[in-house]
Amino acid sequence: MVVEERIEAVQKQLDDALQRKAFAECGQMQETMDDLLSKRDEGGLSKVVEEAEVELAVAEEKRDFTGAAEA
Repeated sequence: MVVEERIEAVQKQLDDALQRKAFAECGQMQETMDDLLSKRDEGGLSKVVEEAEVELAVAEEKRDFTGAAEA
């Protein structure tokens, strides 16, 4: 996943900057990290919603109303 790779790369850069005590560089890197984490979370949530919608549609087709309610 591209987002995960970018998170890993920014984390390495952030760790390096902290180790070098280059704190002036850390602010921008942390903002980038926050943006990436937000994107990762959004992607994960939309996938969960999509899967629930598919389960709901299947349950409705089977007239499994209990299953539809759970989905």
